[in-house]
Amino acid sequence: MILFAALLTTAVSLAVTAMSFTPEDWVLFTAANVLVALTYGMLGVLAGPRLGLLGGLYVMLALPFIDIGIAQNAMFDAAPPAWATYLPGHGGVRLLLDGAFTPTFDELGALVLALGWLVGVTCLAALQFHRLAAPSEP
Repeated sequence: MILFAALLTTAVSLAVTAMSFTPEDWVLFTAANVLVALTYGMLGVLAGPRLGLLGGLYVMLALPFIDIGIAQNAMFDAAPPAWATYLPGHGGVRLLLDGAFTPTFDELGALVLALGWLVGVTCLAALQFHRLAAPSEP
């Protein structure tokens, strides 16, 4: 379900983007968008049961906005603040900018970071799902 939602929202986002912008490398640009969408989707899976529906909603509105919308935004500053490098979107946004503005792949470290975040939160989400779905012992 998370994969479907991430792919659907990414497809819509890329369709809107394509109307006014052409990245240098569509494959990398698309992959970076999917990585960020999946990472935040899995963070939502973690936040929902832990914080409740309303608390999880507020966290999942605020965290991506602070991370992607403010901290990683290249329009505010060419380099994100030091604290922003610890946020989940840092690697994905660096990949996205690389795909958007350069014809070659130059961000191996960012790819490793983005995949690390995705694997980490996916493992935590799977563990949480396993614990919540496990039958309770009498």
